[in-house]
Amino acid sequence: SSDVCSSDLMHMLSLKSILVSMLIMLPAFVSAQDSIRTNKIVVTDTINKITKVDTHKNRFIKRLKQKKNGLYGGNVYFGFAQAINAPKEVNLSMSASNEIGFELGGYRWFNHKKSQYFSVGLGFDWRNFRMTGRERFVQNNKGELVVEGYPESATSTISSRIKVFSVNLPFRYTFLLPQKWSMDVAAILNFNTFASAESFYKVQDETMQVKHHVKESYKDLHQKVVTVDFMARVHWRGLGLYVKYSPCKVINQDFGPSFTPISTGIMLGI
Repeated sequence: SSDVCSSDLMHMLSLKSILVSMLIMLPAFVSAQDSIRTNKIVVTDTINKITKVDTHKNRFIKRLKQKKNGLYGGNVYFGFAQAINAPKEVNLSMSASNEIGFELGGYRWFNHKKSQYFSVGLGFDWRNFRMTGRERFVQNNKGELVVEGYPESATSTISSRIKVFSVNLPFRYTFLLPQKWSMDVAAILNFNTFASAESFYKVQDETMQVKHHVKESYKDLHQKVVTVDFMARVHWRGLGLYVKYSPCKVINQDFGPSFTPISTGIMLGI
């Protein structure tokens, strides 16, 4: 009987030891499970991110492979213009000076990776260089465009501007980027076919009761017939920003104020 009791006691002590050991190991086991679960989530997130990047890259490569040499659509653009190195009397206002143009389209040639292309297009451009102060552009008897004050009879001034119309050929190099972004640089050959100067102001009649609008207009400004612009653009889908600079003078130095134009604005693909 004592042997049986001793055996039962030993068995109970053994079970108790096992239970204590299990209780001691339980926190470590739970921590290990949490660590495995956390590592699994991290690995899964990493795999998902890599898969997402690969998917975007594959879509970009697939989109490039679909590109072919040929005609492409054009764009319209609007911006503000300013004069650089202009004489003091030529006080042009950038907020009042503007540029409007559009490119009909052209032909493009892709490189072997289809990620870049060279293109030649055809476009049209109107630029207005406007003064809003107390001076105006006037063409004298020698055909020279000079800056003078408004007549004493002018009760209010509106603006005085030089307007230039151009037909141009843009030679452009474009870089295609992921997420439908792209950027390009261009040299633009301008044929400035027309230029004029206009001034607008008001005068009162002899009774000093009625104000009359006066418009002075001059043509044959001796503009530079052929000029070159340099342009850079960045765009996403069909919307973009541009900056354009010309090292060439707008008016022949012997017949008018000398300045070079710069402009910046927005563009929209069509």
